[in-house]
Amino acid sequence: MATASAGLPHQPKLVRIAHALLLFGFAAQVVLGHAVAFGLDGPLFAWHQDRVALALWGTADYGIEVSAYRGWIQAVFGGTLISYAWAMLFLTAVPLRRREAWAAWAIAIATLNWVVVDTAISSAHGVWINVAFNAVALTSTAVPLGLMIPWLRARDAMQPQASADALQLAG
Repeated sequence: MATASAGLPHQPKLVRIAHALLLFGFAAQVVLGHAVAFGLDGPLFAWHQDRVALALWGTADYGIEVSAYRGWIQAVFGGTLISYAWAMLFLTAVPLRRREAWAAWAIAIATLNWVVVDTAISSAHGVWINVAFNAVALTSTAVPLGLMIPWLRARDAMQPQASADALQLAG
C-alpha cells in the first residue's frame, strides 16, 4: 500500500475531494451552530424562524413567552450542533483519513440517527424548512462519504488474512 509522506494511506483525487467536502461541511456546521446558539433572534435567521413559527403557531407574531422559549431552545440546539460537528470533524480528520472504516460507520450512524428523528418530528409538525435543512445536511455528508466507500473497502480487501489470524488468536 502506497503511503503519503506523513505515513497516511494514499488517497486518490476523488477521495481527497470527498474528504475535503466532509471537513468543510462539518466546519460549516460548527460555525452555523455558533450562529444559531448566539444569534438566532437576529435578522440573520428571521426568515427561518418566521417559517417555523408559521408552521407551529400559524403566525409569525407571538408573545414574549414564546420568544424567550425560542431563544433558549435554539441556544441548546446550537450547542448540540456544535458538539456533533466537532465530533464528526475529529472522526473525518483522524481515523477516516487513516482509512479506518469504523469512522465512516460512526459518521453514518450518528448522522442518520439525527436526520431520521429530526426529519420525522419536523414532518409531523409541518416544519418543512427544517426538513429541507436536514436534506441538505444528509446530502452533504452522504455523498462524500459514499464516494469514499470503494477506497475504504479496498483496504479491507487487502487485509483479510490479518483479520482471520486475529480471530483465531482471540478464540
